[in-house]
Amino acid sequence: MNKQKKLVLASELSKIIDIRITHIGATLKELTDKELAYCPNPDVKRGKLYEITDIGKEIAEYLEN
Repeated sequence: MNKQKKLVLASELSKIIDIRITHIGATLKELTDKELAYCPNPDVKRGKLYEITDIGKEIAEYLEN
């Protein structure tokens, strides 16, 4: 897993993980509520950026193994 922090748009993430854009918003909200993802600009309507948190990385690495 890439250790470098990277901010991504919801639309980019939707393409990377192959989830329809209509479902990605709810998924990202759930991940941010559980502190597995972080949104540094939550007040914008369009173009929100997201990054995985340290705990999210730990869980992802565990699931990869």
